[in-house]
Amino acid sequence: MKLTNRLLCGVAAMTLRTRINPMKSAMLCAVAIAAAAVPAVAELPKFQMTTEIPESITTPDKVETSIGNLEFFDGVPSEQTVQTLYDNLDSMRGVQTFLAGYPAASAYALYDGPKAIGADRPNKIQIFKEMMDLENIATDG
Repeated sequence: MKLTNRLLCGVAAMTLRTRINPMKSAMLCAVAIAAAAVPAVAELPKFQMTTEIPESITTPDKVETSIGNLEFFDGVPSEQTVQTLYDNLDSMRGVQTFLAGYPAASAYALYDGPKAIGADRPNKIQIFKEMMDLENIATDG
């Protein structure tokens, strides 16, 4: 019944807002009334070969995660969920870039460090007077 009211109100509003001739307006009203006369189907018919969809493979309407609540409607994410996921993807890519660049930065430090104490040419080496302790560990990825 709500659909009938919406259709009739929509046709009446369209007739008042635009300058539709009376014949077109009458035709639109007839179509709206005919569409409203069709009984609404409350439930889809169940056929003999209808396959039930298991709950385990459907997307829930709300999923709680470590990055926040993700909301879906019929499996489609909301605008806020999309933005949250893109923000999380940006953060993950930033961390991945940092971790991928760490060995190169460490190798550069192994090259640049000896230059700071005078071993600036390939024929010069660095010699320590005493053994290195755990505080001076150099990592190379």
